[in-house]
Amino acid sequence: MKECTFKPEIKGDMPEDFASEKLTKVVSGIDKYIQARERAKQLEKEKKEREEKVFHIEKRYSKEKHTDATTPMPFRLSYVRL
Repeated sequence: MKECTFKPEIKGDMPEDFASEKLTKVVSGIDKYIQARERAKQLEKEKKEREEKVFHIEKRYSKEKHTDATTPMPFRLSYVRL
């Protein structure tokens, strides 16, 4: 493999006023974008909570509530009044 021949010329330090201008510049629409991202995260969280509530019955089901056995009784297929 060939070795890279690019050798950039780097001047001394960057002036402070140049760096501060670049860093403090506000990007238009960034607030709207951040709000949309936060809203999407909130909706995803709510969706997961609804799915947990609806589809994960095993987390809500308690065996202690259902310990009684069913008592078998004879069939009564017809009823005749006399």
